[in-house]
Amino acid sequence: MAHRRRPHPPPRRRRAPWRCRRRSRGDLRPTRPAAAAPQPGRVRLAGPRTPLSPQQRALLRSRSLRHGNRCRPVARLRRLARWGARVVRAATHSQRSSHDAPLVLATLLGDQERLSDSTKDAFLNTGAIHLLVVSGAHVALLAGIIWWIVQGTPLSNGTRLAVMLVTVGVYALIVGLQPSVTRATILTVMTAVAFLTGRAPTMGNILGLAALAVFALNPCELFRSGTQFSFLAVSVLFLLSRWNWRREPRDPLKRMMIAYHSWPQRVLRRTGQALFAMTVASLVVGVAMAPLVAYHFHVVTPASILLTPLAGPLIAVALAAGLGVVTIGWLIPPLGWALGWLCGTSLHLTERLVQGAAEVPGSYFHTAGFPGWWLLAFYGVAGLWAALPRWRPDWHWQTSAALIWLAVGYASIGFGRVAPDTLRVTFLAMGHGTCTVLELPSGQTILYDAGSLGSPYAATKSISAFLWSRGISRLDAVVLSHADIDHYNAMPGLLERFPIGVVYISPMMFDPVATGGDLTAPNYLRDYLDAAGIPLREIWMGDRLRTDDAYVTIEVHHPPREGLMARDNANSLLLSVEYDGRRILLPGDLESPGIEQVIADPPLDCDILLAPHHGSPLSDPPGFAAWCTPEWVVFSGGDRDRTTLSQHSYQKAGAVVRHTAASGAVSFDLRRQTATKAATFRAN
Repeated sequence: MAHRRRPHPPPRRRRAPWRCRRRSRGDLRPTRPAAAAPQPGRVRLAGPRTPLSPQQRALLRSRSLRHGNRCRPVARLRRLARWGARVVRAATHSQRSSHDAPLVLATLLGDQERLSDSTKDAFLNTGAIHLLVVSGAHVALLAGIIWWIVQGTPLSNGTRLAVMLVTVGVYALIVGLQPSVTRATILTVMTAVAFLTGRAPTMGNILGLAALAVFALNPCELFRSGTQFSFLAVSVLFLLSRWNWRREPRDPLKRMMIAYHSWPQRVLRRTGQALFAMTVASLVVGVAMAPLVAYHFHVVTPASILLTPLAGPLIAVALAAGLGVVTIGWLIPPLGWALGWLCGTSLHLTERLVQGAAEVPGSYFHTAGFPGWWLLAFYGVAGLWAALPRWRPDWHWQTSAALIWLAVGYASIGFGRVAPDTLRVTFLAMGHGTCTVLELPSGQTILYDAGSLGSPYAATKSISAFLWSRGISRLDAVVLSHADIDHYNAMPGLLERFPIGVVYISPMMFDPVATGGDLTAPNYLRDYLDAAGIPLREIWMGDRLRTDDAYVTIEVHHPPREGLMARDNANSLLLSVEYDGRRILLPGDLESPGIEQVIADPPLDCDILLAPHHGSPLSDPPGFAAWCTPEWVVFSGGDRDRTTLSQHSYQKAGAVVRHTAASGAVSFDLRRQTATKAATFRAN
């Protein structure tokens, strides 16, 4: 009998001694050594590819940084936190349906990964996202609930405080020591210590201690939006706490009459007072935080003023019920089921309330936001106003100064626009996708394509952030080259954020032959544009787009009116933009047989070329380079290694090549009687 050799066991997968969590807009990619096996824990960090705002770019350059990342070693992971999170997830899943579980986990643990995009957008746009983020409010609610429970026990005050502090500390470890959680935990601990020692807690000192602790753990928290929101909201509430929201009558007789009211009347009165106080607090905090929210998220949320007092009690009920599910629900199953139902129902009502508010016109609107220097001056003066009440001028001087500074802020939003004698074209880094921004001398803005093969939300966010950083609040026209989704999947999101004048498309955009019979995405786009009332117009070879600039010519060179009997790439719109004797060519995904028809025409010299089809060899790089002889060629794609041969073809023709995967966003300024100025966001 032949001897059978035992097969070698598969190699054991080596575990990396550490992990990291990326906190930047860059890419985190595993390295691929040419001759060596991959080593655990080795990564290559790539910085952001598209500028977010002039202030953030200046901050990075002032520190000689390309990007910033923060790594957390595994050795510091807390076993208690992991065990507690597993217990909470198991308890919530056992007591609630799969439909409610994501919302329960988001509220109790801040775990938003299982939430749908529509739910996240509704909470973000209405300013209620803080209800789904484990913040200081959650810690304060938990501390209040525990303190209310232990009040009915025969324990001493010291033991009650100890129980409350231990519960708050365990919860903080489970959800993670985020800045808001750290701040609220320190506030709770110091307040309890003050009561134990018989001293009156000074909120200013306690808040300062919390700030020192947060910044000592990580000084970079100063620049994070969540940290800024947390401390600003608490500071405003601290100032507002001096207000007597109960409005008790001074007359002893009236107070005595109120004391003899029936308990339903007293409950209604207290409820009305509490709702009024919460509404006033929500209004004051919302107004104070509006400039900062607009700066970070480019949205203003009037709906949050009413949502917070309405949804706040529901979140408190859900948090209390969720705590009961985790602690005693597994001991008494019927009680656990009832508490789980109460928790899920409260959160379901909150979700319905938020989604209903998001559909109300005017509940939120997008804006470019004020510049950083404006915010520093605004909040600096506001801090002095709060700290030095004796130095405050008369109210009419305060009102006049506030209105003047507000006007200065709105006027400064457009400082990033181009000069009247300059045309700027910017090729954004969209991964495998395309978005070209044309800023005309007259102030008009035109987009050529707007999409990416990745997430539509990420594509929308990247494009919107760039437009807002330029002070652009309106798109006069959008040109969609063809029906591939990576060239227009950001359009629905852009329609929600910017007014759009008109959308131009190829005559083959909705042709079943060109699209391979799949018209699902194009029809969805058309329905979306129709619902928004945006004109949709076809353009073809020989057409010219009308602009407000006499020196700018935008002409269509392909496809013909009847189109080509080929796929949509061959029918891509070839756009020519001329200004001051210089030409920009935007060919979309033009390839065979459309590119042969274009090359058959007389040569068309250009200065700047967007490489057809992301630099694919199917776009005939040698022939197209010889036909248009570009000086600059920009490749828009996610991996420059796949376009090496195409890059060599254009370089042989004498062109300077830039790839958005390596250079990030590529921008060109065409100024009259001045040489073309090129700039990249990321150094090569």
